[in-house]
Amino acid sequence: MSFALSKNISPTKVFLVCSSKLEQRWDPNYYRWMKVFRARVKNSQYPIERLKPSLALVQYGISERATGEPVGVPMLRMINLQSDTWHISDMKYIAMSDDEKKPYLLRQNDILFNRTNSKELVGKCCVFNLPGEYVFASYLIRVRLKQSELLPDYVTAYLASSLGRIQIDAVSRQIAGMTNINAEEIRDLLIPVPSRAVQERVAASWQEAIVRRDEMLASARSLLRRVDNMVLEELGINLTVTSPISIKARIFTTSLREVSGGRLDPEMVLFLRTERSCKYPTRRLAEFFSEPPQYGAGERGLDRETRQEPRYIRITDIDEFGRLSRDVGATATTVEKRYILRDGDLLVARSGNTVGKAYLHNAELQPYVCFYAGYLIRLRFDPARIEPEFVFAITQSSYYKTWVSAVQRSAGQPNINAEEYSGFQIPVPPKTVQRAIVTKMQSVRAEAEELQQRAFAEFEKAKKAIEALILGQEGSVA
Repeated sequence: MSFALSKNISPTKVFLVCSSKLEQRWDPNYYRWMKVFRARVKNSQYPIERLKPSLALVQYGISERATGEPVGVPMLRMINLQSDTWHISDMKYIAMSDDEKKPYLLRQNDILFNRTNSKELVGKCCVFNLPGEYVFASYLIRVRLKQSELLPDYVTAYLASSLGRIQIDAVSRQIAGMTNINAEEIRDLLIPVPSRAVQERVAASWQEAIVRRDEMLASARSLLRRVDNMVLEELGINLTVTSPISIKARIFTTSLREVSGGRLDPEMVLFLRTERSCKYPTRRLAEFFSEPPQYGAGERGLDRETRQEPRYIRITDIDEFGRLSRDVGATATTVEKRYILRDGDLLVARSGNTVGKAYLHNAELQPYVCFYAGYLIRLRFDPARIEPEFVFAITQSSYYKTWVSAVQRSAGQPNINAEEYSGFQIPVPPKTVQRAIVTKMQSVRAEAEELQQRAFAEFEKAKKAIEALILGQEGSVA
């Protein structure tokens, strides 16, 4: 006996599946995407098997808090797993005895999964290949393969492909606004199993694609660093750099007149010396606001299959150079008017490891309605008094980053509030100089943007070729 929906009922609002096809999951998202996955692998030249028989260990990480003090063993966290590789410039450490750390010490070729994050970041994984001892935090899951038919680099290449992402999107669950994947769901993932020789080709192609992309992105970053040099030169700012190993660097002295607002810490006084080197007057940023600073919406954006408005900007949607990601994925049905962004609004991060990061909203480049997360602060300027693009240029300079380093407080994690942002002393050259700086910045950023887009386009093309190789369909991708 068969059953069909009435033509008057929208199939997007009703979920229908035969009870004999239920796989211990009741959510429509799982069946919708697994149907797509099975159609994609239907003509695979290799057997499709569950990951579970190839796993020797699946383990959650350490839940104890780590610190920035380099005492104990370094702990890998979500933030260290980025762009299919390891970023260890921002490390935390945890003091543990040999017996305590032994169960969590990573081995070469362990795979670490990001188990809790936004939808697009959950399931990101990377093979551990760093020298020395490391443990891992609770938001990561360690997977260790048996010495069998699957290579770790092949598994990560597969899971980074669209085939892997479809499955992860199917099995992951959203709880309290965050998306999660658990150990059992990782065990049940399906994977094509080609010969060892094919796996080695996939792994080699995957690593080559990452290296090529990262080389091009490094060139783009090098271009963007010219913005910093240009801003400092135009403003006459001299950043004093002292060797950290010198005796002078270990001793801090200042005169009483240099103390600002009761601040005696070396970082603030050094910033004030940098500020005084500017050849233009500096003024409090608050003098140029058209409205008071506004903290973002406390509610979370909702991950939806269809990209609708308004779209929700999180700090993870903003890259290190203040550009918005190519696809702001989270959306919501409604949002209060006060959280809607206008052209020229500046968003600044107020807490966490990305404190100080800034993004200037451009309504022409981002024509859809946007609102923003609660850990971002919106600054709105009067363009008659200052160029918003000039303020953004300053936030991309080491002058601003020196201030962020000096003013941030650490109450559990670094943070800067709206009042402190309001007190930022910004150099104020004539409007003609402001516009000249903006023009030069835009020229350099356009060149870097073109290189970055080419890097991502080539990387996506390489991923499609790798996916065809995984399915035994090499030559099917132009």
